[in-house]
Amino acid sequence: MPSKISSEIIQHFIGRMIDPSSPSPARVDGIPDAFKAFLISTLSTETDRPVIVLAPTPEEAEKLIGDIQFFFSMTGRRDEVCYFPALEIVPYEQVDPPPALVAERTRTIQTLGKLREKGNAVIVSTAQAILSPLPDLDQFDSAAKRVKLFDSLPKDDFLES
Repeated sequence: MPSKISSEIIQHFIGRMIDPSSPSPARVDGIPDAFKAFLISTLSTETDRPVIVLAPTPEEAEKLIGDIQFFFSMTGRRDEVCYFPALEIVPYEQVDPPPALVAERTRTIQTLGKLREKGNAVIVSTAQAILSPLPDLDQFDSAAKRVKLFDSLPKDDFLES
């Protein structure tokens, strides 16, 4: 059972993070990885708003996602936890990013679009990933083609430019 003191400290920290009149951003350094995930899952639960988290490396981002999902499963929350990966290609190379990477970025962008209506999610990324240009969410949504299992689609629909 958490102590009253630790609960009060966590509540104070979360209150400071979500208070728009707070004089400076809240910052916590030197805490164990699992506690970071606990704090993020608590922040998401308490605010009922999307939370965007930047991790130093893709490996740390993926580990953090697993930890956050663990805390969500312990509390019965079914919030979306998404990873937004960097493209991992040099801008001047004429190489397409791997399809799995594009699919993951697409899923996260779609999740962001859904959050405008109502919803909650935790998006974990790296600084490198969020610095790359992103499409406007309305343009992205209007350009997306929705396909369901066993749908029959004319191939000409996919050949349009």
